[in-house]
Amino acid sequence: MYKLEIFTDQMEFYSAALIDKQPIDQDFLAYDAYTITAKAIPCKKGYFTHITDGGSLVADGVISDVQPGAGTVDIGIRPLQALFDVEVFASPISDAVAWLEQQITEQFIQNADELQNRPVQLSAHARTAAPLAVEGDTVRLLDVMAAALTTYGIVCTCYLDMAKRVVQVSIAAVTDTVTLEADLPNVLDKSITLGDSYGAANKAYIRKVVEDEAGNTTYPQTAVFYLHPDGTIDNNDTNRIVPVFWAMKNVKDSETWEQDALEAATEELAPQQYDNEIILTYRTGDGIAHPENIPVGAQARILTGGEAYTSILTGRTIGVGTIELTFGRVRVALTKKMIMERRQ
Repeated sequence: MYKLEIFTDQMEFYSAALIDKQPIDQDFLAYDAYTITAKAIPCKKGYFTHITDGGSLVADGVISDVQPGAGTVDIGIRPLQALFDVEVFASPISDAVAWLEQQITEQFIQNADELQNRPVQLSAHARTAAPLAVEGDTVRLLDVMAAALTTYGIVCTCYLDMAKRVVQVSIAAVTDTVTLEADLPNVLDKSITLGDSYGAANKAYIRKVVEDEAGNTTYPQTAVFYLHPDGTIDNNDTNRIVPVFWAMKNVKDSETWEQDALEAATEELAPQQYDNEIILTYRTGDGIAHPENIPVGAQARILTGGEAYTSILTGRTIGVGTIELTFGRVRVALTKKMIMERRQ
């Protein structure tokens, strides 16, 4: 049995129940909901869920749907990060970690409207050169989190701190790596879907555009950026992805042109090395792969059929006696695919 506890959006205890063990699917790209069934207990959309197994955390989340039944209730739960599925005014993102830290602080921690604030405690570990391109007047925080994960391995980790009664949030790049042999007998099931990124740009020419008062246009500088196998983008003409496919873009001159050029290049050269969906299923407590210990955002080298695929852990399903790991930025399931396409 699992223990389900429900808290208000201000982390005040609301209700609790014992529930049968049932699959808990947490997708950190689609951020869609899974459903659990419990006896009829008070619960509301937007409230937090805390599921434990003998005192060990199974999953925290945010209630997205409530469907009462005959003496039971079906509760739709999204990953706890869905708290940040909100819209903010778009602004240049020169560093995804610093930008997310600023936005979460302004919208949820130190907002002038005290009723808008949540009991969020935030820590962020800055890294250099993690720009993301944004379009339009507004952007959703959750979309930036998903892009930061697949572009730089930057993960927004969230959990309910029961001692402090706060939502603990940590934003940092995950550096863990793992090699998994998918053809071993400890793999109960596997599914490998490869995307088609052949022909995608891995080199970008960014040209500076200067307009004078007379309306004349000149192009005094062109910066060249390269995509590397580890997903980084810079001016270093070494360890590059080949064959070469290139993109070209003009960027207006400004005091921050170098940074603007890097952001434009990042937009054009979104890393393609995770263009797959690889799903591996293990028994709980597997002593070879240790699936419970692989963090979201970990880079994985997956060996199968004589091939080696590079991917990144982006989802986890805790079943009854099993753990299913989902790698990559591709989703085959139609509902997940539609959610992700809306972000593009």
